Amino acid sequence: MILRNGTLLVVGNGFDLQCQLNSEYRDFFAWLRKNGIRANGNLWSVHFLNTTPEGQGWVNIEAELHSVLTGRVSERGLFWEWITDAQDFWRNPYGYAISKENAVAHYISGHIKNRNTEFPSYWFLDELIKFEYLFCEFLSEQVDSNANYLSNAKKLTSMLLGDDDEKASVISFNYTNPFIDNDNGEYIDEIGSVANVHGTYKDNNIIFGVDAKGVGLSDARIFTKTHRKMLQPNSESILPNTVDKIKFYGHSLGDADYSYFHSIFDYYNLYGGGKLVDYRNFETHVMLQFYFTEFCESRKAKIKRDAADSVYKLITAYGNSFENEDKGKNLLHKLLLENRIKIEFLPDIRNTGLDHEEIAKLQAELNLVYS
Repeated sequence: MILRNGTLLVVGNGFDLQCQLNSEYRDFFAWLRKNGIRANGNLWSVHFLNTTPEGQGWVNIEAELHSVLTGRVSERGLFWEWITDAQDFWRNPYGYAISKENAVAHYISGHIKNRNTEFPSYWFLDELIKFEYLFCEFLSEQVDSNANYLSNAKKLTSMLLGDDDEKASVISFNYTNPFIDNDNGEYIDEIGSVANVHGTYKDNNIIFGVDAKGVGLSDARIFTKTHRKMLQPNSESILPNTVDKIKFYGHSLGDADYSYFHSIFDYYNLYGGGKLVDYRNFETHVMLQFYFTEFCESRKAKIKRDAADSVYKLITAYGNSFENEDKGKNLLHKLLLENRIKIEFLPDIRNTGLDHEEIAKLQAELNLVYS
């Protein structure tokens, strides 16, 4: 049963990174390179390891999936070029040199049994699922070897929830769940429920996928998060009936997850004053609070600009989804006038020796709010 909480906390990978978990994709690719035998036995590992420079700071796996599957790389899409090149390899395996550029096509050619048979897109999905299993194994090793991860998560949670009176519901876009107290197996004090929308590494059911918008009925539809979620066991609603605050932290707010954000905003009637009247005739005015960490002193100005830009894009994209264009255009202005959207900046917990109660007090004292 979902609790009737006052706060909905939405977290992304920035939460784990702030807690000093090495969960970036570049960490994963480095791990794959160390486990070359298994990595070389997977289509998507071969692709990423042959197209990603070693040590590159950030690679967005899901953005790359979208490019490969929907045709942004070329007119037909790299998805189908791989198949064509692989068929050429199959017909003449000694006529091509193996290089980074054609490593994937060479890998695929080894799985083609009949040159006249159209290559099934589901095989690419099966390979993606195997790639996800590798990521689960990688995350498991990172969590098990990090002695400070859970204690840092407690500190950061206290900073984010501050003086909230009620337990929060968490929607996590991560594949981890650091909100469990290892001593008793229950949620830490500030948390009432947690939902990992894309699965967890412990359950081996994580999802890498693309947003459904713009995909339609193309072959890429089976790779959308929406399509893949349908194949997982359904559970109860992950949204509490009423909230007065929705807090975001550590999420890039990228368009790959806009469908989730838009659904949340629709559910809480964001434009219509954010007012929900429940069975107790209690009105909730929904406040959006976006939290960011100033993790680099020399880049503080850029961090603030990027934060404001990502929030602007999210709210503008949501407004553009309205049938009434005029309402959509003035959504952000309306939220600002009603003081229902704020950006807050937190201290970097990695640069402090404070416990989570002291950090919560520090965060309240800083009160760095930009609206």
